[in-house]
Amino acid sequence: ARRCLSATPVDGIIYVIGGTGGAWGGQGVLKTVEAYDPKMDTWLTKADMPTGRGLHAACTVGGIIYAIGGTASWPSRLSTVEAYDPKINQWTTKRSLPKGMVFPTASAANGLIYAFMGTDTFAYDPQTDQWTAKAQHSPWSYGLMSSTVDGIIYLFGGMTEDLYGSYDVALAYDPA
Repeated sequence: ARRCLSATPVDGIIYVIGGTGGAWGGQGVLKTVEAYDPKMDTWLTKADMPTGRGLHAACTVGGIIYAIGGTASWPSRLSTVEAYDPKINQWTTKRSLPKGMVFPTASAANGLIYAFMGTDTFAYDPQTDQWTAKAQHSPWSYGLMSSTVDGIIYLFGGMTEDLYGSYDVALAYDPA
């Protein structure tokens, strides 16, 4: 059992990454990675993520999973980015985000990863291992969810900075 985790698919397998095993300070953050095969209805344990974290994002580009930001201890914000290659069951450290993000969302478009939190948008190029600041969005938000359709990234919902309010919003981000 866990919460505040991330999940992303690669080749028909869903990878469930990190999270917390209980209340913050209780069982703490997890490095655990498990893979679920929906066709076989089976779970497999995979290599642990180097940095335990929850409230992070995960995104897949080119068959590689990227774990982005999060926190190991609320309210700190990690800028850590790590990549997992399912073919060799191995993690590597990548260039950190320009600033820490907690409750981020991330989606891929045109071979790049876009991470969103607060009003910030950052694009990551896996080929160059570089992050670039992009156009900011509004309103300021934790916990947006995102998805990409036809090269446009759609952002949904989110929470206010004090964590008490939520948004009824849908935004479209055009990377071009």
